[in-house]
Amino acid sequence: MRGPASLDGIELSIPGGKGIYPPSEDTFLLLGLLERFVESLPHVEAMGGHTVLDMGPGAGLATIYLASHFSRVHAVDINPNVVAFVRAELARRGLEKRVSLITGSLLGSLRHDVSEWPYTLACFNPPYLPQEDYDAPRIDDSDDGRLHEFYIDKALYAPDGGKAVLEEFLRETRAHLVSGGGHVFFIKSSLTGIDDVNAWARGFGFTIVEGTKMHRFFEDIEAYHAIA
Repeated sequence: MRGPASLDGIELSIPGGKGIYPPSEDTFLLLGLLERFVESLPHVEAMGGHTVLDMGPGAGLATIYLASHFSRVHAVDINPNVVAFVRAELARRGLEKRVSLITGSLLGSLRHDVSEWPYTLACFNPPYLPQEDYDAPRIDDSDDGRLHEFYIDKALYAPDGGKAVLEEFLRETRAHLVSGGGHVFFIKSSLTGIDDVNAWARGFGFTIVEGTKMHRFFEDIEAYHAIA
């Protein structure tokens, strides 16, 4: 077992060998923006009939945090071990009825499983470590080690620094946000290849309202809050 990860009183003991991405600097950078936004909402509004989306929840810190403030949360992850782990953690806290957990990739996974549209808020911490020649390990259900490696690599690496998957997320999400001001929160790297993030976001119908960043090794990790 890994050591506990915590946020706002949420503590998790994450099992090793399951390909579950542990909370890291980027996780807490994104959650800092989420917390500031949620804390600015009137309590009744936050707890009302709003639906929010957590794309790629990893260990589930954001999912649990959102479920404690919103009445409906959709969480989508490609790793079935993540779905099982987060479901168990939600049940331990009595929050499982607020969350629909789906195994899949991006919003295409949702259309046959849930029908509560639109979203007030959506967040995503995509894979963003660039490796042009990266060859992801093939999934093999008979080899737990390879399975762990496969899912961790899917959470970390993208050939273009995550630009394509982030753009797909913004494009799909924009069509399913509440009219007149849905919110998105996302992570990107300074290596993603986007020179002007404000102009880039406008191209997908979003206006950046807040951003923060931290330097780590060879890159800046950037978190943004944008409004449709």
